Amino acid sequence: VYMAGGDGASLSATSNILPVLERMSGYGRVTFDISDDISIYADALVSRADIFSDGTTATDNGNLVIQRDNAFLPSTIRNILIANNLPRFSIGRVAGEDGAFTNTVDNTVQRYGFGVDGKIGASWKWNAFVQLSRNDYYREDGNNRDEDRFFLGLDSVINPATGQPICRALLNNPNPTAAQDPYGNIRECIPVNPFGAGSISQAALDYYKGTAVMMARQRQDVYAVSLEGSVFDTWAGTVSLAVGAEYRSETVSADVDDVSARRRWKTVNPQALRGELDVKEAFAEVVVPLLRDSSLGKHLDFNGAVRVTDYSTSGSVTTWKVGANYTPFDDLRLRATYSRDIRAANINELFSGQSQFFNNITNPDTNLVRNTLQLTGGN
Repeated sequence: VYMAGGDGASLSATSNILPVLERMSGYGRVTFDISDDISIYADALVSRADIFSDGTTATDNGNLVIQRDNAFLPSTIRNILIANNLPRFSIGRVAGEDGAFTNTVDNTVQRYGFGVDGKIGASWKWNAFVQLSRNDYYREDGNNRDEDRFFLGLDSVINPATGQPICRALLNNPNPTAAQDPYGNIRECIPVNPFGAGSISQAALDYYKGTAVMMARQRQDVYAVSLEGSVFDTWAGTVSLAVGAEYRSETVSADVDDVSARRRWKTVNPQALRGELDVKEAFAEVVVPLLRDSSLGKHLDFNGAVRVTDYSTSGSVTTWKVGANYTPFDDLRLRATYSRDIRAANINELFSGQSQFFNNITNPDTNLVRNTLQLTGGN
């Protein structure tokens, strides 16, 4: 059923132009020189962000199926259906009673670092450090709709014993077993009246509305050492070298509410996840001057680098780079690089469960706005 005329409905009237954001952060660092050649340091970063935003109200674009014996169906429409031998019809609706979808996020990041810097002679420096990071993430998506409950309530009829509306599923099965009704959807069912603005009762709203919840924690520990300095001098300058190694360990875990786990909320169904990732790396880089203040130019150097990385999820890979910098005269520099590069999936891309969102997409030809489902998930 489509409406002709009327004022229509604005889905964006309740939306924030920008979310409400409150952010607090603090950073501190202390350094102590043990000797002229060795110093130790520690630093800490703590940051918290609280975000709130609200979006559009729920919409049903022609997917509400109304049976001919619906408890709230006006008799005039029922008579038309009977006369035309139509058992049911479908309608669309803007669910203003549900209120605008809300999104609340509390995100806390903690990072602590400890390290040692040192010198060897006049031309070599070394560093070793440990970095421990934690991220606690809490998210609520409110004014959400449990689709199973909503559609059970929508399919309501008149109870012949009382003359009052009752959910069809409850009338047909007044005493469902735990196996038949594991989440209490039938036993607690409240009829939903879809006809008219403000027609849905508070009892029905309490029955099918709720909040999708996700609580997640991510940990990253990094241990690294590096050494850099001058190897020897040539006619064109100093040959420099840097080498190092790093070990990185990451874990992520997230828990969600029961309805999200079953993917039954109308919008935003975050999923639980568990995952861990270890990475071991070693690298070396060299810069070799080849030319300086010559008739062939002011400066020319060669640089090369290699990195060997072992991922616990996908194995080992070697990446490399070779390049040159050439300065024929002071106002011009030419640079050439040839390399093999990769990008590895981060821990969330690897292990995150599928979530769904709704985005408004505007058709540029018609200016019509469609509420479009977007699914995201890990590999």
